[in-house]
Amino acid sequence: MSADSEKPLGRELGWQVHKSESIYDSQWFSVRSDQVSFPNDQRGTYTYVEHPGSALVVPVLNDGRIVLIRSYRYTLDAYCWEIPAGRIEPGQTPEQCARAELQEEIGAHTKSLEHLTTLHIANGFACCPCHFYLATNVTLEGNTQHESGETIISIEAVSLNEAISRLTKPSSIGNNLGDADSTLALLLAAQRLSELES
Repeated sequence: MSADSEKPLGRELGWQVHKSESIYDSQWFSVRSDQVSFPNDQRGTYTYVEHPGSALVVPVLNDGRIVLIRSYRYTLDAYCWEIPAGRIEPGQTPEQCARAELQEEIGAHTKSLEHLTTLHIANGFACCPCHFYLATNVTLEGNTQHESGETIISIEAVSLNEAISRLTKPSSIGNNLGDADSTLALLLAAQRLSELES
């Protein structure tokens, strides 16, 4: 049993882990299955996703526009409006990941990258920390390096209000769906940009 699966806070609350094993591993995440006793002494299986985490970055150009990508998502078989984001690779910090995703997905760089917060997504069935960043004074260079599993249809710069609208009001026209992580990132960025202006 790994140190991570021992769950010290859970033990303190009355959870007991009897057996813990990784039942599936991929290049992106693993699935862990734990045989546990709950605080009420009943036994059961708790199966969840372990993910190394991701970095999401809201790119803001000098004129205040936000850069969005329209990406095909195989899991949904649909297009989604999103911001640059990616999985944190072994040995990579969240900030390094954010900078790499800016360059790889939209061909951009920035000298001003601010960490907004770290939140956990889907904590009912996954351990997946998401690190949110705001990049200002972003410069588009145009040299993208998309991964083989990425299908980015377009890269567009729009106003903050338009960006939020595209993500929070998905359209059946053109098969566009909203992306929750990117929406949260935009709302966090909007709050921070408002603070910087005041």
